Amino acid sequence: MQNDIFGPVAAVCRVADVDQGIAYAHQSRFGLGASIMSTNMDEVMRAIEKMDSGMVAVNNPLVNSNALHFGGRKYSGVGSLFGRAGLNSFRQIKMVTLDPKPVLQDWSYPNPDDWFHTSSR
Repeated sequence: MQNDIFGPVAAVCRVADVDQGIAYAHQSRFGLGASIMSTNMDEVMRAIEKMDSGMVAVNNPLVNSNALHFGGRKYSGVGSLFGRAGLNSFRQIKMVTLDPKPVLQDWSYPNPDDWFHTSSR
């Protein structure tokens, strides 16, 4: 349960409850994917929220599609492939503000100048 195995191998471990399963998963320094087999959807949703892995498969670990995100956490991968997250990894984000008709204001947006000056003028 401590190695990142690539190949037709599945590490399967029966656990007493969802918290023990999450604790076992978090002991690994890898976090590419996790599989959860359960019919208790309340526990499944709690486990999904807590799992530190890039992908979580519930009751069907063989779903694979280039339209879905592929990427891990911790020592399992850097960045994302496929899906919207994969496309975003190719983008360089730039924030731009544009005021086409600038007007000189006597205050500093969004706070008035007197919020920043403690001495009187």
